[in-house]
Amino acid sequence: MTLCLWCWIALCTMTALPFGIAALSGWAPQRTRRRSSQACTRVRGLSLLILYVAAMLHPVLRLSEASPEDADFLLSAPVPALIFLALGLQGGAGLHDWFSRRQAARPH
Repeated sequence: MTLCLWCWIALCTMTALPFGIAALSGWAPQRTRRRSSQACTRVRGLSLLILYVAAMLHPVLRLSEASPEDADFLLSAPVPALIFLALGLQGGAGLHDWFSRRQAARPH
């Protein structure tokens, strides 16, 4: 079980962390830069970093040898809250892009 937790930490750190930091600093592929604004790219980067933190809470608490009761208490509220916060940020960025494209397509 410990090996799986370490593999999960390594996988998330190698994927989500660099992409989240890059998007938070404003970097995005050309295709994404054409479709969304710089602010939306940064919000998506922040959302990815929040998801990274939510994904790291469980393995870190299990590897820290905290008692199962303490770990369950610490995981019961923050993990779902972080996931919903990240999803809300993603949804808000998507709505912003959608309304921006809709305003740009509307003739004045």
